[in-house]
Amino acid sequence: MYPGAHDEGLRIASLHALFGEKDSAFVWLGRQRWTMARLSYLRASPWLDSLRSDPRLPELLERLGIRRRGANQN
Repeated sequence: MYPGAHDEGLRIASLHALFGEKDSAFVWLGRQRWTMARLSYLRASPWLDSLRSDPRLPELLERLGIRRRGANQN
């Protein structure tokens, strides 16, 4: 892996998602160093729409501490 890969994982994942390569997209999402801006992109980007129905996305969001939309706030 090249030195800046942790900072470019979201962009690379977006390209994989765009081309329907879900497994590769999730590998790159797992390598990403997360910032608030990148977390917002993860939630809202249409480039990642192909991943929204995959059960791995809610699992990733939970690991990152992001609540699902409509989740109970106890």
